[in-house]
Amino acid sequence: MVSIRKTVWQWLARGLAALWIVSVPAAAATSPASEPRVALVIGNAAYPDAALRNAVNDARGMTRALRQLGFTVLAHENVGKRAMEQAVLDFGRRIADGGVGLIYFAGHGLQVRGRNYLVPVDARIADESATRVAAVDVDLLLEQIASARNRVNVIILDACRNNPFERRMRGTSLGLAAVDAARGTLVAYATAIHGTRMAFMGELVPLLVEHYMGISSGPEQVALEYRSALSDAPMSELLHRAWDRDKSAQHTTAGIHKDDLLFTIDGQPLKRFGSQGQQKTYLIALKLAQFELTAQRTGGKPALLLDDIFDKIDPQRMRHLLQLLSGHRFGQVIITDTDADRLHAALDGLDLDTRFFHLDHQGITREKKERTIAG
Repeated sequence: MVSIRKTVWQWLARGLAALWIVSVPAAAATSPASEPRVALVIGNAAYPDAALRNAVNDARGMTRALRQLGFTVLAHENVGKRAMEQAVLDFGRRIADGGVGLIYFAGHGLQVRGRNYLVPVDARIADESATRVAAVDVDLLLEQIASARNRVNVIILDACRNNPFERRMRGTSLGLAAVDAARGTLVAYATAIHGTRMAFMGELVPLLVEHYMGISSGPEQVALEYRSALSDAPMSELLHRAWDRDKSAQHTTAGIHKDDLLFTIDGQPLKRFGSQGQQKTYLIALKLAQFELTAQRTGGKPALLLDDIFDKIDPQRMRHLLQLLSGHRFGQVIITDTDADRLHAALDGLDLDTRFFHLDHQGITREKKERTIAG
Protein backbone atom coordinates (compact mmCIF):
# COMPACT_ATOMS: atom_id res chain seq x y z
CA MET A 1 0.00 0.00 0.00
CA VAL A 2 2.94 2.31 0.53
CA SER A 3 3.78 1.98 -3.17
CA ILE A 4 0.21 2.86 -4.19
CA ARG A 5 0.14 5.97 -1.97
CA LYS A 6 3.58 7.05 -3.25
CA THR A 7 2.43 6.63 -6.86
CA VAL A 8 -0.65 8.84 -6.44
CA TRP A 9 1.22 11.54 -4.51
CA GLN A 10 3.83 11.65 -7.26
CA TRP A 11 1.09 12.58 -9.71
CA LEU A 12 -0.39 15.11 -7.31
CA ALA A 13 2.92 16.74 -6.41
CA ARG A 14 3.07 19.00 -9.48
CA GLY A 15 6.72 19.83 -8.81
CA LEU A 16 6.03 21.46 -5.46
CA ALA A 17 8.99 22.25 -3.22
CA ALA A 18 9.33 23.15 0.44
CA LEU A 19 9.37 26.92 0.92
CA TRP A 20 9.85 29.06 3.99
CA ILE A 21 7.90 32.11 2.85
CA VAL A 22 5.80 32.39 -0.29
CA SER A 23 4.21 35.66 -1.31
CA VAL A 24 1.40 35.46 -3.87
CA PRO A 25 -0.78 38.44 -4.78
CA ALA A 26 -4.46 37.60 -4.46
CA ALA A 27 -5.11 38.25 -8.15
CA ALA A 28 -2.49 35.75 -9.32
CA ALA A 29 -4.01 32.82 -11.15
CA THR A 30 -1.85 31.69 -14.04
CA SER A 31 1.85 31.36 -14.77
CA PRO A 32 2.84 33.03 -18.04
CA ALA A 33 5.57 30.99 -19.68
CA SER A 34 7.57 34.04 -20.77
CA GLU A 35 7.51 35.98 -17.51
CA PRO A 36 10.91 37.05 -16.11
CA ARG A 37 12.41 35.12 -13.21
CA VAL A 38 14.88 36.90 -10.95
CA ALA A 39 16.69 35.45 -7.95
CA LEU A 40 18.94 36.99 -5.32
CA VAL A 41 21.33 34.44 -3.81
CA ILE A 42 23.62 35.34 -0.89
CA GLY A 43 26.06 32.95 0.74
CA ASN A 44 27.95 34.22 3.82
CA ALA A 45 30.52 31.93 5.38
CA ALA A 46 33.68 33.96 6.15
CA TYR A 47 32.64 35.25 9.58
CA PRO A 48 35.79 36.19 11.55
CA ASP A 49 34.63 34.57 14.80
CA ALA A 50 32.18 31.95 13.55
CA ALA A 51 33.00 30.76 10.04
CA LEU A 52 30.54 28.40 8.34
CA ARG A 53 31.63 25.43 6.27
CA ASN A 54 28.82 25.01 3.74
CA ALA A 55 27.02 28.33 3.31
CA VAL A 56 28.88 29.44 0.17
CA ASN A 57 28.72 25.97 -1.38
CA ASP A 58 24.97 25.82 -0.68
CA ALA A 59 24.52 29.22 -2.33
CA ARG A 60 26.51 28.12 -5.38
CA GLY A 61 24.42 24.97 -5.67
CA MET A 62 21.24 27.03 -5.46
CA THR A 63 22.58 29.40 -8.13
CA ARG A 64 23.23 26.55 -10.54
CA ALA A 65 19.81 25.03 -9.94
CA LEU A 66 17.98 28.33 -10.41
CA ARG A 67 19.82 29.13 -13.64
CA GLN A 68 18.79 25.76 -15.00
CA LEU A 69 15.20 26.74 -14.20
CA GLY A 70 15.52 29.94 -16.22
CA PHE A 71 16.22 32.43 -13.43
CA THR A 72 18.47 35.44 -13.80
CA VAL A 73 20.55 35.08 -10.64
CA LEU A 74 22.14 37.95 -8.73
CA ALA A 75 24.77 35.97 -6.81
CA HIS A 76 26.81 37.35 -3.90
CA GLU A 77 29.32 35.67 -1.59
CA ASN A 78 30.71 36.81 1.76
CA VAL A 79 29.24 40.30 1.61
CA GLY A 80 29.09 43.04 4.23
CA LYS A 81 26.03 44.91 5.46
CA ARG A 82 26.11 47.75 2.95
CA ALA A 83 26.56 45.36 0.03
CA MET A 84 23.76 43.09 1.31
CA GLU A 85 21.28 45.94 1.64
CA GLN A 86 22.21 47.27 -1.78
CA ALA A 87 21.75 43.80 -3.27
CA VAL A 88 18.27 43.57 -1.73
CA LEU A 89 17.31 46.99 -3.12
CA ASP A 90 18.65 46.07 -6.58
CA PHE A 91 16.59 42.89 -6.46
CA GLY A 92 13.49 44.88 -5.51
CA ARG A 93 13.91 47.09 -8.57
CA ARG A 94 14.35 44.07 -10.84
CA ILE A 95 11.06 42.46 -9.72
CA ALA A 96 9.03 45.69 -9.62
CA ASP A 97 7.52 45.20 -13.07
CA GLY A 98 6.36 41.62 -12.70
CA GLY A 99 7.47 38.02 -12.94
CA VAL A 100 8.73 35.63 -10.29
CA GLY A 101 11.19 36.62 -7.57
CA LEU A 102 13.23 34.44 -5.23
CA ILE A 103 15.63 35.28 -2.40
CA TYR A 104 17.94 32.66 -0.91
CA PHE A 105 20.23 33.41 2.04
CA ALA A 106 22.72 31.01 3.60
CA GLY A 107 24.63 32.24 6.64
CA HIS A 108 24.11 33.24 10.25
CA GLY A 109 20.68 34.47 11.31
CA LEU A 110 19.56 36.03 14.59
CA GLN A 111 16.25 36.43 16.39
CA VAL A 112 16.32 39.37 18.79
CA ARG A 113 13.15 40.11 20.75
CA GLY A 114 10.94 38.58 18.06
CA ARG A 115 12.65 40.23 15.07
CA ASN A 116 14.78 38.39 12.54
CA TYR A 117 18.15 39.55 11.26
CA LEU A 118 20.56 38.21 8.65
CA VAL A 119 24.21 38.64 9.59
CA PRO A 120 26.74 40.13 7.13
CA VAL A 121 30.35 38.94 7.31
CA ASP A 122 31.53 42.34 8.60
CA ALA A 123 29.04 42.47 11.49
CA ARG A 124 30.45 43.47 14.87
CA ILE A 125 27.72 42.68 17.36
CA ALA A 126 28.48 43.29 21.02
CA ASP A 127 24.93 43.63 22.33
CA GLU A 128 21.27 43.71 21.29
CA SER A 129 21.24 47.34 20.19
CA ALA A 130 24.19 46.73 17.87
CA THR A 131 22.21 44.07 16.01
CA ARG A 132 19.85 46.66 14.53
CA VAL A 133 22.81 48.56 13.14
CA ALA A 134 25.16 45.74 12.14
CA ALA A 135 22.73 43.15 10.73
CA VAL A 136 20.11 43.23 7.97
CA ASP A 137 16.49 43.16 9.12
CA VAL A 138 14.37 40.54 7.32
CA ASP A 139 11.66 43.20 7.09
CA LEU A 140 13.77 44.86 4.39
CA LEU A 141 13.25 41.78 2.23
CA LEU A 142 9.53 41.73 2.95
CA GLU A 143 9.22 45.41 2.06
CA GLN A 144 10.66 44.75 -1.38
CA ILE A 145 8.12 41.98 -1.90
CA ALA A 146 5.20 44.07 -0.67
CA SER A 147 5.98 46.91 -3.07
CA ALA A 148 6.56 44.67 -6.12
CA ARG A 149 3.88 44.01 -8.71
CA ASN A 150 5.09 40.57 -9.66
CA ARG A 151 3.06 37.38 -9.59
CA VAL A 152 4.89 35.40 -6.92
CA ASN A 153 7.87 35.75 -4.58
CA VAL A 154 9.73 33.16 -2.57
CA ILE A 155 12.12 33.73 0.34
CA ILE A 156 14.27 30.86 1.62
CA LEU A 157 16.28 31.63 4.74
CA ASP A 158 18.79 28.82 5.19
CA ALA A 159 20.13 30.43 8.34
CA CYS A 160 22.37 28.63 10.81
CA ARG A 161 20.46 28.09 14.07
CA ASN A 162 23.54 28.50 16.26
CA ASN A 163 23.84 32.14 17.27
CA PRO A 164 27.54 32.99 17.64
CA PHE A 165 26.65 36.16 19.56
CA GLU A 166 24.17 34.69 22.06
CA ARG A 167 26.52 34.95 25.04
CA ARG A 168 26.67 38.70 24.59
CA MET A 169 22.89 39.28 24.42
CA ARG A 170 19.91 38.48 26.61
CA GLY A 171 17.06 38.81 24.14
CA THR A 172 18.19 36.31 21.51
CA SER A 173 16.49 33.00 20.76
CA LEU A 174 17.52 29.85 18.95
CA GLY A 175 16.44 29.96 15.31
CA LEU A 176 14.35 32.57 13.55
CA ALA A 177 10.94 33.82 14.63
CA ALA A 178 7.76 33.17 12.69
CA VAL A 179 7.44 35.63 9.83
CA ASP A 180 4.22 37.50 9.18
CA ALA A 181 4.15 37.90 5.40
CA ALA A 182 3.17 41.20 3.79
CA ARG A 183 -0.49 42.15 3.45
CA GLY A 184 -2.24 40.63 0.42
CA THR A 185 -0.02 37.55 0.42
CA LEU A 186 -0.38 33.93 1.52
CA VAL A 187 2.10 31.95 3.57
CA ALA A 188 1.36 29.04 1.20
CA TYR A 189 -0.59 29.00 -2.05
CA ALA A 190 -2.58 26.09 -0.67
CA THR A 191 -5.99 26.95 -2.11
CA ALA A 192 -4.86 26.60 -5.72
CA ILE A 193 -3.02 23.36 -4.99
CA HIS A 194 -6.06 21.92 -3.22
CA GLY A 195 -8.25 22.83 -6.18
CA THR A 196 -5.84 21.17 -8.61
CA ARG A 197 -5.75 18.02 -6.53
CA MET A 198 -9.54 17.87 -6.25
CA ALA A 199 -9.90 18.24 -10.03
CA PHE A 200 -7.29 15.56 -10.64
CA MET A 201 -8.99 13.11 -8.28
CA GLY A 202 -12.27 13.79 -10.07
CA GLU A 203 -10.66 12.43 -13.25
CA LEU A 204 -8.62 9.63 -11.69
CA VAL A 205 -11.12 7.91 -9.39
CA PRO A 206 -13.80 7.01 -12.01
CA LEU A 207 -11.12 5.43 -14.21
CA LEU A 208 -9.72 3.52 -11.23
CA VAL A 209 -13.15 2.10 -10.35
CA GLU A 210 -13.91 1.25 -13.98
CA HIS A 211 -10.67 -0.68 -14.49
CA TYR A 212 -10.90 -2.46 -11.15
CA MET A 213 -14.39 -3.73 -11.95
CA GLY A 214 -13.26 -4.73 -15.44
CA ILE A 215 -10.50 -6.91 -14.01
CA SER A 216 -12.23 -8.36 -10.94
CA SER A 217 -15.87 -8.67 -12.07
CA GLY A 218 -16.53 -9.26 -8.39
CA PRO A 219 -19.07 -7.79 -5.98
CA GLU A 220 -16.56 -5.68 -4.03
CA GLN A 221 -16.59 -1.88 -4.34
CA VAL A 222 -13.34 0.09 -4.29
CA ALA A 223 -12.75 3.79 -3.78
CA LEU A 224 -9.97 6.33 -3.41
CA GLU A 225 -10.67 9.27 -1.12
CA TYR A 226 -8.62 12.46 -1.01
CA ARG A 227 -8.72 13.87 2.52
CA SER A 228 -7.83 17.49 3.14
CA ALA A 229 -8.70 19.97 5.85
CA LEU A 230 -9.15 22.54 3.07
CA SER A 231 -12.29 20.68 2.02
CA ASP A 232 -13.90 21.86 5.26
CA ALA A 233 -12.35 25.31 5.80
CA PRO A 234 -10.31 27.88 3.83
CA MET A 235 -6.56 27.97 4.33
CA SER A 236 -6.73 31.36 6.02
CA GLU A 237 -9.03 29.95 8.71
CA LEU A 238 -6.83 26.87 9.19
CA LEU A 239 -3.78 29.07 9.70
CA HIS A 240 -5.66 31.30 12.13
CA ARG A 241 -6.77 28.32 14.21
CA ALA A 242 -3.30 26.80 14.29
CA TRP A 243 -1.33 30.03 14.85
CA ASP A 244 -0.51 29.50 18.55
CA ARG A 245 0.27 25.82 17.96
CA ASP A 246 2.46 26.68 14.97
CA LYS A 247 4.46 29.21 16.94
CA SER A 248 5.12 26.64 19.65
CA ALA A 249 6.02 23.89 17.16
CA GLN A 250 8.09 26.22 14.94
CA HIS A 251 6.47 24.83 11.82
CA THR A 252 3.10 24.89 10.06
CA THR A 253 0.83 22.19 11.46
CA ALA A 254 -2.17 22.71 9.16
CA GLY A 255 -2.35 22.79 5.39
CA ILE A 256 -1.97 20.72 2.26
CA HIS A 257 1.14 18.96 3.58
CA LYS A 258 -1.23 17.18 5.94
CA ASP A 259 -3.45 15.88 3.12
CA ASP A 260 -3.85 12.13 2.86
CA LEU A 261 -5.26 9.39 0.64
CA LEU A 262 -7.59 6.62 1.82
CA PHE A 263 -7.76 3.42 -0.25
CA THR A 264 -10.88 1.40 0.55
CA ILE A 265 -12.66 -1.78 -0.41
CA ASP A 266 -16.31 -2.07 0.60
CA GLY A 267 -15.81 0.97 2.80
CA GLN A 268 -12.89 -0.53 4.74
CA PRO A 269 -9.14 0.20 4.51
CA LEU A 270 -7.75 -1.83 1.61
CA LYS A 271 -4.46 -2.56 3.38
CA ARG A 272 -6.22 -4.26 6.31
CA PHE A 273 -9.26 -5.83 4.68
CA GLY A 274 -8.19 -6.50 1.09
CA SER A 275 -6.65 -9.80 0.03
CA GLN A 276 -3.30 -9.85 -1.75
CA GLY A 277 -5.14 -10.42 -5.03
CA GLN A 278 -7.47 -7.48 -4.40
CA GLN A 279 -4.56 -5.21 -3.50
CA LYS A 280 -2.67 -6.27 -6.65
CA THR A 281 -5.80 -5.69 -8.76
CA TYR A 282 -6.19 -2.23 -7.22
CA LEU A 283 -2.59 -1.34 -8.08
CA ILE A 284 -3.01 -2.55 -11.68
CA ALA A 285 -6.25 -0.58 -12.05
CA LEU A 286 -4.47 2.51 -10.76
CA LYS A 287 -1.74 1.96 -13.34
CA LEU A 288 -4.30 1.72 -16.14
CA ALA A 289 -6.02 4.89 -14.92
CA GLN A 290 -2.66 6.66 -15.02
CA PHE A 291 -2.21 5.45 -18.61
CA GLU A 292 -5.59 6.85 -19.66
CA LEU A 293 -4.95 10.27 -18.13
CA THR A 294 -1.49 10.44 -19.71
CA ALA A 295 -2.92 9.53 -23.11
CA GLN A 296 -5.68 12.15 -22.79
CA ARG A 297 -3.25 14.93 -21.88
CA THR A 298 -0.49 14.11 -24.36
CA GLY A 299 -2.59 12.99 -27.31
CA GLY A 300 -0.54 9.80 -27.64
CA LYS A 301 -0.52 6.34 -26.10
CA PRO A 302 2.60 5.69 -24.03
CA ALA A 303 4.13 2.25 -23.69
CA LEU A 304 2.47 0.40 -20.79
CA LEU A 305 4.79 -1.75 -18.66
CA LEU A 306 3.10 -4.36 -16.47
CA ASP A 307 5.84 -6.04 -14.45
CA ASP A 308 5.16 -9.43 -12.82
CA ILE A 309 1.45 -8.67 -12.74
CA PHE A 310 0.19 -12.27 -12.55
CA ASP A 311 1.71 -12.90 -9.14
CA LYS A 312 -0.98 -13.05 -6.44
CA ILE A 313 -3.97 -12.71 -8.80
CA ASP A 314 -6.17 -15.66 -9.74
CA PRO A 315 -6.52 -16.98 -13.32
CA GLN A 316 -9.94 -15.37 -13.77
CA ARG A 317 -8.63 -11.89 -12.95
CA MET A 318 -5.64 -12.54 -15.17
CA ARG A 319 -7.92 -13.44 -18.06
CA HIS A 320 -10.12 -10.40 -17.53
CA LEU A 321 -7.06 -8.14 -17.50
CA LEU A 322 -5.75 -9.55 -20.77
CA GLN A 323 -9.20 -9.22 -22.35
CA LEU A 324 -9.22 -5.58 -21.26
CA LEU A 325 -5.82 -5.05 -22.88
CA SER A 326 -6.98 -6.71 -26.10
CA GLY A 327 -9.71 -4.10 -26.63
CA HIS A 328 -7.27 -1.79 -28.48
CA ARG A 329 -7.85 0.85 -25.82
CA PHE A 330 -4.16 0.69 -25.05
CA GLY A 331 -1.10 0.93 -27.25
CA GLN A 332 2.06 -1.12 -26.88
CA VAL A 333 1.96 -3.25 -23.74
CA ILE A 334 5.02 -4.94 -22.24
CA ILE A 335 4.22 -7.78 -19.83
CA THR A 336 6.82 -9.62 -17.76
CA ASP A 337 6.29 -12.95 -16.02
CA THR A 338 8.54 -15.63 -14.53
CA ASP A 339 6.31 -18.44 -15.83
CA ALA A 340 6.42 -18.60 -19.64
CA ASP A 341 3.88 -21.43 -19.89
CA ARG A 342 1.38 -19.51 -17.78
CA LEU A 343 1.79 -16.43 -19.98
CA HIS A 344 1.36 -18.42 -23.20
CA ALA A 345 -1.75 -20.12 -21.86
CA ALA A 346 -3.24 -16.85 -20.70
CA LEU A 347 -2.80 -15.25 -24.12
CA ASP A 348 -4.35 -18.09 -26.11
CA GLY A 349 -7.45 -17.02 -28.01
CA LEU A 350 -7.04 -13.28 -27.44
CA ASP A 351 -7.12 -10.72 -30.24
CA LEU A 352 -3.57 -9.52 -29.67
CA ASP A 353 -0.40 -9.23 -31.72
CA THR A 354 2.23 -10.75 -29.45
CA ARG A 355 5.99 -11.25 -29.49
CA PHE A 356 7.77 -13.34 -26.87
CA PHE A 357 11.25 -12.72 -25.50
CA HIS A 358 13.15 -14.80 -22.97
CA LEU A 359 15.57 -13.15 -20.56
CA ASP A 360 18.15 -15.06 -18.56
CA HIS A 361 21.81 -14.78 -17.54
CA GLN A 362 22.84 -15.47 -21.12
CA GLY A 363 20.94 -12.44 -22.43
CA ILE A 364 17.71 -11.87 -24.38
CA THR A 365 16.44 -14.27 -27.03
CA ARG A 366 13.32 -13.96 -29.14
CA GLU A 367 11.04 -16.98 -29.16
CA LYS A 368 9.87 -18.31 -32.50
CA LYS A 369 6.33 -18.62 -31.18
CA GLU A 370 4.26 -15.51 -31.83
CA ARG A 371 0.71 -14.48 -32.64
CA THR A 372 -0.16 -11.97 -35.35
CA ILE A 373 -3.65 -10.64 -35.95
CA ALA A 374 -4.58 -10.67 -39.62
CA GLY A 375 -5.35 -7.31 -41.17
